[in-house]
Amino acid sequence: MEVGKESEARFKDGDIVGVGYIVASMEVFKVLRSEHGGSFDSYYWSKVYPLAGDVTLEHLGINDDHLKETLWGEVDVIVNSAANTSFNQRYDVALGINTLGAKNVLAFARRCKRLKMLLHVSTAYVTKEKTGTILENPVRLDETKIETEVALIQKSLFELKDDNASQKNINFFMRDLGMKRANKFGWPNVYSFTKAMGEVILESMNKDDIPLVILRPTIIISTYKEPFPGWIEGVRTMDKLFVSYGTGQLQFFPATQHAILDLIPADMVVNAMLATMGTHSDQNGMFIYHVGSSNSNTMKLGFVSESFYEYFSMNPCTTKDAKPIRVPRPFLIPSMVMFNMYMAMIHKLPLQRTRGARESAEVLLPLLTSSLEELVLNIHARESQNLKQKKN
Repeated sequence: MEVGKESEARFKDGDIVGVGYIVASMEVFKVLRSEHGGSFDSYYWSKVYPLAGDVTLEHLGINDDHLKETLWGEVDVIVNSAANTSFNQRYDVALGINTLGAKNVLAFARRCKRLKMLLHVSTAYVTKEKTGTILENPVRLDETKIETEVALIQKSLFELKDDNASQKNINFFMRDLGMKRANKFGWPNVYSFTKAMGEVILESMNKDDIPLVILRPTIIISTYKEPFPGWIEGVRTMDKLFVSYGTGQLQFFPATQHAILDLIPADMVVNAMLATMGTHSDQNGMFIYHVGSSNSNTMKLGFVSESFYEYFSMNPCTTKDAKPIRVPRPFLIPSMVMFNMYMAMIHKLPLQRTRGARESAEVLLPLLTSSLEELVLNIHARESQNLKQKKN
């Protein structure tokens, strides 16, 4: 597809151009900016052609017939990394993106006449909770169960709306439903469950008629080397633990010293993607690759937690008034029984006390909005009476 000035002018007239410029301004491009200097923008727009789309919709939400025909005639590689990675997302949202989104991308890919490969970025955790060596095999799940899950979601949403449920209650119910359905079939959360169903759909629809690679990275962290060490965008997975501990919000969590964290730098994942493109282009069939580090470079949680402590002791986060936040050594709790006890003592009991105080405040609130005379009559007089009765 021809890009460059034509695409730049085109997208200046639409909302999507803003996305293109936002992406171009990200830190990940600082090496290219340094190399190309003042010509970076023209170089960037010669490589990038942003399109507005939505994987949850047919034809990826692209309604322009001419544009669809152009894409079907010219695209040769499709990389699907669209995903909702939240562990407690609404079931309908997660399934719409992670499961049905994969279906829509494959349907679009099959219309592409010059397609050399569809690369689908999944997750290593589609294989449920297992120990030992995990083989690069397809996920086994009856496809009819996916149809059942879609029907269940539609039925639940209809009933909630028919009952005039609030948006808050709908959100809560759909999150709870996702977790329950994931646990029912053996997955720990709605993210890994819906990604697994996405793989099942890809395998059942593909029929080995197009080159399909499924890449399953483990926990993706910042870059190791390219484009420079330490690049990351946003706060996800391990980053949340890191930030929560550094700001004093996380002091203990359930794990053993010897638990393994399978971490993989982002640039190594990208390199694996490029390698599979070069290896499997024009090879019909489905190929699955795990991308992780635990087999060759084992990272144990005891080492990671100690590294957290050493780093934030030397480089503390600060409060709003620039005071350093001192962190204790992370406390790893080896059993869920002990963890639940700690949660009850440190968090649940204080919350219950806070809740009791809040409920008392809610009783007082209507009275506090009344006149001073009413306040005195209803509160002070009543409490004085109670005090007098206690003395008697």
